[in-house]
Amino acid sequence: MHTQDKRYYAFIAIFYALITYLSANVPFFWDNVSLVSKVAHYYYESNFSDLVLPNAIDSGHPPFYAYYIAKMWSFFGYNLAVSHWAVYPFLVGIGIAYYHLARFFLPEKYIAIAMTFLLIEPTLMAQSVMGGLDLPMVFAYLLALNGLLYRKRHWLSLAFCIMALVNLRGIIAVFLLVWCDILVWYFLEKKAQKKWTMGQFLGICSKRIIAYIPVALIVIVWYNYHYEKAGFLVFNYDSPWADEYGFVNFRGFMWNVGLVFWRILDFGRVFLWLAAAYLGLQMWRQKQVFSRKQILLILLFIVPLIFYIPLITARETPVLHRYLMTYYLLFGLIVLSMINILQNNLKQKALIALLCGGLLTGHSWALLYPAQWAKGWDACLAYLPFFGVQEQLYQYLDEKNIDYQLVGTGFPAVASSYYTHLNKDKRQFSTKEKVRFSDNSYILHTNISNDFSDAELQTLAKEAQLLVEYRSCGVFVRLYQVGE
Repeated sequence: MHTQDKRYYAFIAIFYALITYLSANVPFFWDNVSLVSKVAHYYYESNFSDLVLPNAIDSGHPPFYAYYIAKMWSFFGYNLAVSHWAVYPFLVGIGIAYYHLARFFLPEKYIAIAMTFLLIEPTLMAQSVMGGLDLPMVFAYLLALNGLLYRKRHWLSLAFCIMALVNLRGIIAVFLLVWCDILVWYFLEKKAQKKWTMGQFLGICSKRIIAYIPVALIVIVWYNYHYEKAGFLVFNYDSPWADEYGFVNFRGFMWNVGLVFWRILDFGRVFLWLAAAYLGLQMWRQKQVFSRKQILLILLFIVPLIFYIPLITARETPVLHRYLMTYYLLFGLIVLSMINILQNNLKQKALIALLCGGLLTGHSWALLYPAQWAKGWDACLAYLPFFGVQEQLYQYLDEKNIDYQLVGTGFPAVASSYYTHLNKDKRQFSTKEKVRFSDNSYILHTNISNDFSDAELQTLAKEAQLLVEYRSCGVFVRLYQVGE
């Protein structure tokens, strides 16, 4: 290990320790409630009696990340701080793995800038603060790329196993990395010879395929066991997610593809793309061509996306920002690999400052979009004030003795604080569909929720009485009384 490596490792460990310490009391939020907290509660409260989940909370994903969180509770205590520190090793792993990718593809003088991009990337930062369930996935994907580039097949095998244990997209990622494996072999390992004998070809394949055997065994054993116990492999049609299992029509598919490109540009990342276009134009004017390593990096970004985009856009499942975190990080490396075309150091520094500033603005973008737009609240830090105004609302409801069951709301506000804050309060709001707008009841609306239609908001504005509103940093909760 080089002295420089040690310095970066120490910085990464300290930075993410600080982030984890500061966010230790941030409640479970967004999909972390249903896919992590509720599942972890089942294991913790049942004393890990069965791996297969009850149908009501079985989403079809391998549940081992939630199992890991529950084990951490049993070892170190049932609280939010333990939940966050359980994610800390994956955060450090992300930082170290990304550092080694930057060291492989970039000149040394740009490594510090690459690490800055990593630390301020809006969606990764938001997920880091909330202890998101995709963090092990990001770590494993970056580790796998390192395994390929540095010819450490055991790293690759370990990464595959982690991905397959986290969720279904992890299993998809293994398939995507097969193409990366082929690309790296072609660019870095393929011998310069025109013809291959069948024996040579089979020998290379057999050596490379060994890394895939453990993950194949995990997937086969788990889903065979899961099918025997649960009666289904992946799609649980008795679950709350059943509506998302259908395929979209062509119009819906194109809409989802558009969403993917919006996600890629969203929350300040458009500055990176504009910079890439500008730098590409400068390379064309100066008649510069991409190096072999640059071409490999670009292909490691593009080729998996070609296969990944159809898989995440063909179904009714929403396309979320966090699904693309590894690609945000790789694109940052692509931009930095091109910046040498600007021979003026002042121009380079100005562009880097603009990019850092642009990424930092990404945390406020969710507050700038029109109210009717569905926004990725788990993909930027704009969601953080929600917990404060939510607590004020809880206090109001308790002071007025309002039954939580009479309050209708949408995701994610509907979740019980028992699962979000890990307290003893199991009271839960009703879904707004169960509390009719004509009943003598209440509707809780918050701009953190994407569930309210334009018609519902118009009905609230015209026919309901606003009882109280709490607001902080652009985030609000509003309690309405409806009916007579």
